[in-house]
Amino acid sequence: MILGLRPEECRYLETNKIEKNRKPFQKNLIIGIPMSIFRVSLDAKFHDSTYSGNLMKSLFINDEINLPYTDDEVGVIVSGGADSAILLFLLMKLFKSKIYIFTCISAEKNFANYKSSHEVVKKCHELNQCQNFNHYFYSVDKQDISNLFEFPISVAKERKISLLFSGITANPPADVLDSFKVKSKESQFRDPLINRSTTTHSDGVTLCTPFTNINKRQIAKIYELFDVKTELFPVTRSCESFEKIYSETHCGACWWCEERFWGFGSL
Repeated sequence: MILGLRPEECRYLETNKIEKNRKPFQKNLIIGIPMSIFRVSLDAKFHDSTYSGNLMKSLFINDEINLPYTDDEVGVIVSGGADSAILLFLLMKLFKSKIYIFTCISAEKNFANYKSSHEVVKKCHELNQCQNFNHYFYSVDKQDISNLFEFPISVAKERKISLLFSGITANPPADVLDSFKVKSKESQFRDPLINRSTTTHSDGVTLCTPFTNINKRQIAKIYELFDVKTELFPVTRSCESFEKIYSETHCGACWWCEERFWGFGSL
């Protein structure tokens, strides 16, 4: 079953109309972002980088993160959690093209991230005055790594979307993991000791994972860098509890709640 959501704030607008609605804070800012974030001159905010052997333009965010950039339409997988929320914020802040947002909701987890992901998209829209996007929900019985990407990749191929973003991060350090009450089930593809490529290519679609080598504490620093921790972070939800009573809040006991608290100092 595929669910499409197009609330009033998701209406289509031409890019040049969107740009007129954006309000830079000062003259020495790039679309509202302090120059210190880029640590480079206005003319050098873009630079060429090599990803998986392919040369493409990228945006320098900080010493740890470069975002592959294109003027074409892009896609992003948004779960409603803190990682994908700040990724969507950056895309809405920095990209001019239409953004296709994909959210996977599972019956096993009571479709719990339906509300949080919608609130994340709404808040990112409010913070950036960006309206050039469309948000899709797709449901599965049980979410896994394969069906998480299946629908977004199929849409990306159909609509010729060259870049598809995901906010997956690295696990905390081993000593931190050992201190958690619940053991991680994601160590294989989130091992902090392995330096992973931030892009992979398949059938004309480039999957971009700019956070794959950083952890939750480093994600928290991006929230602080862009001064959105008090506005964006509270509407995110990282909990993976199967109990319905925690569908709109955090249980505080699952592995993902422990990781979130370690990274941000609060749930």
